[in-house]
Amino acid sequence: MSGHVLKVVRESLPATQVSLAEQLDVDVATVQGWETGRRPLSAVRTSELSRLKRRLIRLGAKPGPVHLLTDAIEADLAITATVLGGDSGVGSDHPLAGVVHQRRITKLIAWPLTNVMPPELRSLPRARRRRGPVAKAPTLSSELQLQFFDNLRGGVERSAGDLLLRRQATFLLGFDRRPSTKRMLLDEHRPVTGALGDPAAWLAARSSAIALSRAGDPEPLQHFIRYHTAGDREVLANLNYWAYYLGESEELQTDDSFVFSMDATAWSGTRMFTHLATHLDDPVNQELNIHSLWTLLLVRPTLARQHSSVRNAAQSAVSKLVDDDLCAQTKEKLRSVQYALRIAERE
Repeated sequence: MSGHVLKVVRESLPATQVSLAEQLDVDVATVQGWETGRRPLSAVRTSELSRLKRRLIRLGAKPGPVHLLTDAIEADLAITATVLGGDSGVGSDHPLAGVVHQRRITKLIAWPLTNVMPPELRSLPRARRRRGPVAKAPTLSSELQLQFFDNLRGGVERSAGDLLLRRQATFLLGFDRRPSTKRMLLDEHRPVTGALGDPAAWLAARSSAIALSRAGDPEPLQHFIRYHTAGDREVLANLNYWAYYLGESEELQTDDSFVFSMDATAWSGTRMFTHLATHLDDPVNQELNIHSLWTLLLVRPTLARQHSSVRNAAQSAVSKLVDDDLCAQTKEKLRSVQYALRIAERE
């Protein structure tokens, strides 16, 4: 991932491997090694990586994609530890067990599994495609993908005591299209007991429900939204997680307890509003996104007044969805969102 991110950034300048090597005062074999993974950026010293990022920005690269290099290295480490670790690789020292991952890293890990480029890179200009076997995206062979998913499954089965590892591995298993994995996810899914539950159980149910929705079974996610995101505490927990996942909260979390303990003043909601407003037609998370936007506008009604371009995008998306084949509750939430957006437009 990190090598391919560097390649996309280089092409956006635009620069060739030769010209970038000259600008960085390194030989072209070094740049080629970084981009192909023969000299992985994860092996580069922190000071040299910081220097590389500063030089790329001075050469005209956008800071966001450049800073994504650090997340791409983390994604590389997570994939490598999973693919190569075997029975001992998905344990308490695994990258999935150390920190609650945010969307940037999750999208990078999923890139070679889905061939979907992370959003931070999609708008960058790309070099004209050359003839020959030039990879357009980071890839994992079919064999390595099976190994990745099999080791994740083994990690879930063995990690009863490591709730964070178990939850994040379960979420990634939603990208595995095998029927046996879907059955395993159904066995793993545990609906929350009681109205509130505890943070780890609540987020585990949320993650496994999303994984099942991605695997083609939307019912667990619909049940979770209906019965476990309605109370005030659960509404805040859902928004807290969105805020963290989308990078509004700068402090990295090492467990899931923050969803019930983080104060809503810790985030502005701007990134959340933008993301939800532009992902209302997401086939995997549509009902969760609609529900989350509805509750966000109840908690932060000023967002729709302050961000007119996002409000306009949301209005356009909602107008296309209100007549879709959605459940009655979701349609009612859409109408409430539509009304809130109209009120904000007039103020």
